[in-house]
Amino acid sequence: MNYTELKRRIGTVKASNYDITSLCNLRCEGCLYFSGDDYKKHTEEDPKEKWHEFFKSEAERGVNFAYLAGAEPSLVQDRIKAAESYIQRGAIFTNGTKKIDSSINYKIHISIWGAEGSQEYRGKDLNLRALSNYQSDPRALFVMTINALNINEILEVAKLCAEHNVPLTFSMFSPSVEYLNGINNENTWAIKSDYLRFSTSNRNLIITDENRMEITKAIANAEKLFPETIVYNWDYHEWLFSPLPLYKLDVNGIAINCGNRLTPDDRHYTVSMKQSDGKCCMPNIDCSQCKAYAPSLATYLKRVPRIRSQEFKTWLNVWDFWAKLFIHEYGQ
Repeated sequence: MNYTELKRRIGTVKASNYDITSLCNLRCEGCLYFSGDDYKKHTEEDPKEKWHEFFKSEAERGVNFAYLAGAEPSLVQDRIKAAESYIQRGAIFTNGTKKIDSSINYKIHISIWGAEGSQEYRGKDLNLRALSNYQSDPRALFVMTINALNINEILEVAKLCAEHNVPLTFSMFSPSVEYLNGINNENTWAIKSDYLRFSTSNRNLIITDENRMEITKAIANAEKLFPETIVYNWDYHEWLFSPLPLYKLDVNGIAINCGNRLTPDDRHYTVSMKQSDGKCCMPNIDCSQCKAYAPSLATYLKRVPRIRSQEFKTWLNVWDFWAKLFIHEYGQ
């Protein structure tokens, strides 16, 4: 893949992130959205006309790619349609329990947390419902969030996705500050909730250095057995699990060289349609342990290597990987 061809196929991406609802029908362990009290500060706007006006103004600002999330965006599909009316490209992050209308042409990322362990992580056993909803749907991409407890389920998840003719990629569980405080201060922690049910200092979701080889072998095995199903990039994987820190942190533990940091152009809007004053689109996440796929890819791609170097060729291949994940019509 050369730069000219990649530029022609992807174009210029000017993206922003939008939380379009604070409603959700699941209670996932370690949920980033409901971690802390930040989400309680924002009053959700409801009138359909306001969402149309909002996304129209975003398109006029130059935004041509919308990341739609929140709690669960499939519960407010009129807002997704409002976004698509003005912003041509986008990606929706959903749990898959409610199918997004076939008229919507954004890429759809469906989270999956494991096979037999899914109910413990998410409060409900919903894999088959999500897989049935999106079987053979060209918009769909299943994203398995790998954690310390579900590594041995990677192959089974790949098999399920292959049987339902949907692609699969991987993200790494990245804890919130509240999650870390909870498991490290169990005696004083009185915040046990629907989102923090079973994790302790001895048994939790946090990926350790010892897990790296297990994860690498499990993904490689899944890719070998289901090559038409797995969508992954090993150069990105090697960077993600580098023994060196991915980020430089300031005195408050905030990453200063993260590609997902908010800027005057790259914005994150809350359900109130107001700009977030957080560090990124996931303000509750602990920067030192962040390996979530979307911000990690953004960071990798914003660190442009020297042109004509081997690293630049690798960088182009990771851009191609990003496009396969996030652009619905890419490759068609």
